[in-house]
Amino acid sequence: LLTGLFLFTVFGLLAVLVGSLMPVGTVLILDQPSSPLGLRDTLRRSFRLLVPLSFSLLLGGVLAFGGFFVFILPAIIFQFFFLFTTYEVVLGGRRYGAALRRSYYLVEHHFRGIFFRLLPFWLISFTGGVFIPDLVRRIDPQLGGVISFLLGILLSWYGMAFTLTLYKQVQAASEPETERSLRWVGVISLSGWLIFIVLVVVAIQAIVAALRRGAGK
Repeated sequence: LLTGLFLFTVFGLLAVLVGSLMPVGTVLILDQPSSPLGLRDTLRRSFRLLVPLSFSLLLGGVLAFGGFFVFILPAIIFQFFFLFTTYEVVLGGRRYGAALRRSYYLVEHHFRGIFFRLLPFWLISFTGGVFIPDLVRRIDPQLGGVISFLLGILLSWYGMAFTLTLYKQVQAASEPETERSLRWVGVISLSGWLIFIVLVVVAIQAIVAALRRGAGK
């Protein structure tokens, strides 16, 4: 039992590590398709950027999570504005809040162009990733699973290449060192976190009260 638990933990940690390194390595490879980095250089740079990228994305996730409890829409908007965070960390050399502020600036100043370029890709991804495998799965479940897996990989790589190209175009058309303040984002997120905490406290009190009533009977 202990051996199985140990192996499960080790493989789980390896899966998390590989899953965290994949976006960094993919961006590095896609950034220079004509002269890609060697495997050793890619892994070395990926490990060096692993912590900054993880904490930058975590910070963006915390802000978006808070926005979710303020009528949901702010969370969607925050995530869209943080679209280029990964590229800012891996290619732009920014970290944490600076990467989020730069991504926010880039998306805000080119919002219409970015949105209407991504919209067809989102529609194609939804159609290709959901409807086509579902139709094939009704005919042949195993073949549908294989197609779903392959389409998932293809759309993931294409999506990263597409957004990377979009990022470079937006970056070239923007002021090089300009960032956008996230003050209002922080205020909305903090409000959402307070609402979340209040909801959790109320839920815990309701559960405790229900348990006490049940024990009293």
